[in-house]
Amino acid sequence: MKKSKNDTAAAEMMPGIRIEQQSASAQPRDTGKRTRLRLFRLEGAVEHAAISELSSGVRNKRNFKRLILAELQFIADAASHAKGSEQFERLPRIGQPSKTLRKLKREAESVRNFAKRLDVRNRIFGLAAPEPPIFELHRYADDLEACAERLRLGSRRRPPRHRTRPETRLILNLAEFIRQNSGSYQERSLAVLLRRPTRVAAYNKASLGALLKYHEAKARKSRIHSLLCFRRVL
Repeated sequence: MKKSKNDTAAAEMMPGIRIEQQSASAQPRDTGKRTRLRLFRLEGAVEHAAISELSSGVRNKRNFKRLILAELQFIADAASHAKGSEQFERLPRIGQPSKTLRKLKREAESVRNFAKRLDVRNRIFGLAAPEPPIFELHRYADDLEACAERLRLGSRRRPPRHRTRPETRLILNLAEFIRQNSGSYQERSLAVLLRRPTRVAAYNKASLGALLKYHEAKARKSRIHSLLCFRRVL
């Protein structure tokens, strides 16, 4: 095929374009298969109505729905994986801190009194009786009082009764994605879609709103704490 004068002139004026086109065509094509996302299957008219309500104010409704269904499938996989794991079961409670604190103080006082009585008896009997472990008893009483003090300071910040479940972060990401694209979290419709993936039939607007509010306050508190620490360093 002969080159025209126009092609020759274009090659002389912009020689780099023809080279780039040749190098681009010389690159091998990717023949590998793409991995398709698994989409959560909706059931019933209630779930279809909920996802339609979520995408009512979005332009590209098809892609928006597909992303929501893919995220719901991730949540379902995480919830099913954590169901039989002992790592996310309810944490045991070791009584009330106030009662344990009083018991430790009483125990330390009784040990000290016992050490004093042994000291008096040792002075009475003298070398006839073996020397009692008075020093060790006083040290044990000091350890009990130190343990009580640590418990008193630690009781102000109690550990959570439940560990954070793996699907919680996915739920928060999904809610934030919906808020950025639709303008609000739409807790009622989102709670309907979360019932089957999380296996919580009682999921409703109030429970989802409480979850979002708790983690928003937690994130806000951590940001304020980091800013205060940064100012202290400066």
